[in-house]
Amino acid sequence: MRYLAPGGRASAFAVGDVSGKGLPAALVMANLQAALRTAVNFRPDPAEAVSQVGRHMAAHLPGDMFVTMVMGILDPRTGRLTYLNAGHILPLLVRGSGEVSELGQPNNPPLGLSTAAFTHEETVLEIGTALVAVTDGVTEAASPAGDMFGCDRLMALVKAAPFTSSQDLVGTITRGVREFCRDGPQQDDITVLGVLRRGQA
Repeated sequence: MRYLAPGGRASAFAVGDVSGKGLPAALVMANLQAALRTAVNFRPDPAEAVSQVGRHMAAHLPGDMFVTMVMGILDPRTGRLTYLNAGHILPLLVRGSGEVSELGQPNNPPLGLSTAAFTHEETVLEIGTALVAVTDGVTEAASPAGDMFGCDRLMALVKAAPFTSSQDLVGTITRGVREFCRDGPQQDDITVLGVLRRGQA
């Protein structure tokens, strides 16, 4: 999910992954998207917004389901990124120089498992730096031999890929996963989000 935050001056984004598959998981994700959009409109602080959504999900999710998520709000003028991670795969920061690093820590529980308040972190994205977030449909994609794509292969792939847009990175990752899996069946949903800070130095 990606949309303009209240006030029109920042971009809000989120990538989530529901435990389980099929229609129940799809309904949970639809519920989460609606709840998160509403919460961000009234609570532009990510930690407050997700805390509200977390209480909602804890009250309404079946006992065996939960949602991992990474969510952030980026001010493209300053590069200020306010973000939080609720048990999700760590996003990657990809710099134009080719340097790749993981962002933050999953220091909040998945949604649906707790009603505790969430906490957020802050960093600054330099001009030309991209953030990439994926679901485990990427990292757990399997080759015909049964090997998993994995986080190390993902980091190596984006490190070697030149890019001028977030779409370049998303395309590189999706193609890389398809080539790795070849003609094997897709076991899980594959979601890739790219956010690039543009501007002038």
